[in-house]
Amino acid sequence: MDKEWKIKYGDYLLHGDLSSATIIKNENFNHRLFKFRCFDEKRYWVDWIKGTIFINSPKMFNDPFDCLINISPETRKQMLSEATVKFLEQKVKLSKIDYNRLNFADDVLEASCVVLEQHGIKVDRELLNKNLRSVNFFEKHYDPFLRDKLKVSCFSETNDSILMWSHYTNHHQGFCIEYDFSNDEDVVNLLFPVSYNIKRYMMTPQDLNSNKWFIPTVLCKSPEWAYEQEWRYINALNPDSFDVHPAENKPAILLAPNSIKAIFLGAEFIKYHGDYLVEIKRLTQALNIELYEMHFHDQEYRLIPDIIS
Repeated sequence: MDKEWKIKYGDYLLHGDLSSATIIKNENFNHRLFKFRCFDEKRYWVDWIKGTIFINSPKMFNDPFDCLINISPETRKQMLSEATVKFLEQKVKLSKIDYNRLNFADDVLEASCVVLEQHGIKVDRELLNKNLRSVNFFEKHYDPFLRDKLKVSCFSETNDSILMWSHYTNHHQGFCIEYDFSNDEDVVNLLFPVSYNIKRYMMTPQDLNSNKWFIPTVLCKSPEWAYEQEWRYINALNPDSFDVHPAENKPAILLAPNSIKAIFLGAEFIKYHGDYLVEIKRLTQALNIELYEMHFHDQEYRLIPDIIS
């Protein structure tokens, strides 16, 4: 895909301009993506080939920075101010003057002391500071959302990355699915490319009032991961809105018919799972899905697909 639009897209994300990022994404997305999978003998592979996509929590991802919120000093100040107001509301009846003093204070802790003293409450400043700092607004409201409620599924623009086959298919023993999302508008609306940048997205005060504050955080990663050419399906809906796989008891989405165009078996698949080849061929033929096997090139460090007839 054209790198120029990806650069613009990344700039929009870093500046929190989700509308422009979405527009440029929609203008350049060709609807075809790949997903790497390990082969399991619990037969979940059948569900994948039939068009089920399982969705995970970001807490399962292997990048320690993944979905790790980075908060600007201004945002931290606003969070502390909001937490302080809630704390004081439990102690005294705040007046309009009190609210203004707290909301516009350069030092919200000092302002809190003044407010409490004006209401006749003796203040232990050190203890108050400790109590207010312990009100971790972020931990209570934002981190649990990203780690538990947000659901993500990861895709790639490529199916021939040696590293991807090594990392995500148990050393080339698994398979890769090629999707065409042309008929899955609901999925496309929630699909976004990952932006690779040395700078992390910094949460702003404006994000506190947005219902999409989490999207840039989920979509920005270090350039060290750029080889993955990743896209992410991001859904923050209530878990009850998803289908649930009866065996795994985890959320999933069911694709429109004919969304899967091809299955690529890893270069080591037949060596370790060859007993399943006949069944896989029968299933893919019934679903009109092309079946390939990846091979190690004889003279170059690359993988090449051969169709299985």
